[in-house]
Amino acid sequence: MGRASDALAGGRESTLSETLSSTESLTPLAIAQAAEAGDSLALEIVLETARYLALGIGTLIHIVDPGCVVLGGAMNFGGAGHPLGEQFLQKVRDELRPRLLPPLRKLLQVEFAKLGGDAGYIGAAGLARLEHLKQCDVLVP
Repeated sequence: MGRASDALAGGRESTLSETLSSTESLTPLAIAQAAEAGDSLALEIVLETARYLALGIGTLIHIVDPGCVVLGGAMNFGGAGHPLGEQFLQKVRDELRPRLLPPLRKLLQVEFAKLGGDAGYIGAAGLARLEHLKQCDVLVP
């Protein structure tokens, strides 16, 4: 995690310095745990990550024009219902909306994936099922 390491090297105080001295590098999990424990630098890094994610999402939205963006995977900081996850999601929304064209701003939803870490497996199984049904000449809706 370059931004956190750079901030520590620049003299910022944080409990992350203890983590860094006991390991070779900082992980997203260590930063999330420190943010949850009230470390201001760690929280700053999490919210800065949300800002960068919003910038990338904004670019994609103007290219693809989806009705919804679903965030999943390991970088959801606890996900829906978790205080840090909710703060992260709100920061993404707050940074994203002003950067969108007005028609897109009104309709777009940004949410966490409901299936958590299993979403990829479930999606792959669903696609495999559809392909199998097509191969068997079963009507697929």
